[in-house]
Amino acid sequence: MASSVFVGLLKHSMDLPPLSELEVPEIKMTSVPLLAAAIHMGKFCDRQSKVLLLEFMLCNQEHHDPRKCLTEGKEVTSCGLKFLGLLKKNCADQFTDYFQCIYKHGGRTFSIENCRKLQYPLDECIKMKIGQERPELGYFNRVRLIDTNRPRPTPKPAPMPERIPDMPDFDSMPDPETLEARKYLNEAMRVYIDCKYVNFLYLNEVIENPTCNASDVHLQRCHFSSPELKLAKKDTLALNETRFYEQ
Repeated sequence: MASSVFVGLLKHSMDLPPLSELEVPEIKMTSVPLLAAAIHMGKFCDRQSKVLLLEFMLCNQEHHDPRKCLTEGKEVTSCGLKFLGLLKKNCADQFTDYFQCIYKHGGRTFSIENCRKLQYPLDECIKMKIGQERPELGYFNRVRLIDTNRPRPTPKPAPMPERIPDMPDFDSMPDPETLEARKYLNEAMRVYIDCKYVNFLYLNEVIENPTCNASDVHLQRCHFSSPELKLAKKDTLALNETRFYEQ
């Protein structure tokens, strides 16, 4: 049910291109023949793959609508089909021997190192009959500056977030019902932590002084009120400070 509603929304709210504009003939070749023809196809379709592909990327980035960028995408595929048609018409035998050599002797990565002797006749045939020389080393790494005639789109205003409301006046708000319970819990936790801290210091005192009996250290039991705890903690810190200066 949801899919039918979605399709209905697309039909009424969007102007979709006809199927004839979307269908593009595909290059029906396996990886090895494409690898054998890749370097010559790249140079033959240099304008389409560099200029038009960049135009397609620019169009897609500016409009965010693939319907407005169908022409640029078709040009790249049609150029590849055109080159393969010329290759089949003029240099079919040399190309067949070359890619079969790559398939049989190129190893797992289909390397062309073992097929150089068959590469030279193919390069010569493409040069004589198609009029294109093999691209030199570093040809595809050159920096290309594209001068586009596409009009600059008008930037849309950036969406602004909603204003964050001001903080409420907490002084005028009544205290929560559990405030006293929270204060009691916080005080209990503070006393517990201080007790653990003092116990740790006095246990170190017992370990460092063998003549002191651990059972005589009443602070280990933590059975004292908060003023006693503060006094014990103060005395312990003073004892440690005295040791520090004595060293």
